[in-house]
Amino acid sequence: PCRNRLVHEEFVQDFNGLNHVANVLSTAIVVDQTARATTTGSGKTPVKGTLADIALVRACVEVVEACTTHETATTIILKHVKKEARKMNLKKKKKSSSSSTDIELACQIPMLLLEVMLAVDTNTQVVRHAVDSLCTLTTHVHAEEVVAYMSLLSKNGLNIVHVLSNILMKTTGKNTSTHPSVDACREACARCMTALSIHSQWRAFFCAYDAIPSLISVLKPNTVDTVAARANALAALMNGACASGNMASEVYTEIQDQIHNGGAVAWLVHLMEPKETFTKVAVKGTNTKKAETKDAQTVAFESNYSRTTTASQRAALVLQKRSKKTLDDHVRERSAGLLVSLRFVVCLFVVCCLLTIPMYVCVRLAY
Repeated sequence: PCRNRLVHEEFVQDFNGLNHVANVLSTAIVVDQTARATTTGSGKTPVKGTLADIALVRACVEVVEACTTHETATTIILKHVKKEARKMNLKKKKKSSSSSTDIELACQIPMLLLEVMLAVDTNTQVVRHAVDSLCTLTTHVHAEEVVAYMSLLSKNGLNIVHVLSNILMKTTGKNTSTHPSVDACREACARCMTALSIHSQWRAFFCAYDAIPSLISVLKPNTVDTVAARANALAALMNGACASGNMASEVYTEIQDQIHNGGAVAWLVHLMEPKETFTKVAVKGTNTKKAETKDAQTVAFESNYSRTTTASQRAALVLQKRSKKTLDDHVRERSAGLLVSLRFVVCLFVVCCLLTIPMYVCVRLAY
């Protein structure tokens, strides 16, 4: 019902629906903070929370996803972030420590979604809804609010890049028969990584937590990953690998090295090959002989556009259709752009090989 705007506004504003949903989520997820503290900052996977009822958690996450498609709910959820960003801009004195209980329940939803993603990383259907919601919220965060948003998400000792890369690594090689909606889940993770990589503050985290290898796994052919997932993975890699004025050179240099060492060049060259934009599919219930006569009414064309219906993906599709480019066009362009950004690393590798081989031959002949 929250997809209807009038019902949504009544649910959010008049009945404080987001506060109730956040309250249910917070009671349904039990986290051992003492055990969590031992893994914080160690690079290890954080201790997961325990879910009281997975069906209840899934229902709450789906309601949050439906609500975040409207600006009214997004504004309420990000109210704390905007407030903290305003304090930072005004250089007001911040408290030395602030617990999550000081934050309004609805504003805790990003943290709760992150906890859900960590706790149910193998349940791809629940993870998909949680990641889509968090991705939509992330796209509404402005540059001056990134630090406050990072502070909010890390209050429980978690890192969103670590959680997303962990999900991508664990779902690599899975299929829809054993993990329903795994393709949509991986696409949502890649899209969320792209939303994070837009801001330079997040890109430093891409150097750790196996974030780059997890994104490279999306580029490999013959997998369940959609064209949209590969396009978003390429965008995230490009944002991290390209030099930027507000990003330290050590960051994009390290990301470039990891991309090259991960063997992504071969996949980038493969993705640059032209693909057919449309695939012919026979309409169900039609005569086979008529389908062979190239009749336009008996043959359908399936577009390679993504069928994801989240707010952020719909906005991306609108821009895509305006530019009259398919997702395959975006994949080829981003693959070429990423290869250009890696040209120095690749050239250095080739030069080292050309210098090392003759020297090795000379040494062998000398002995």
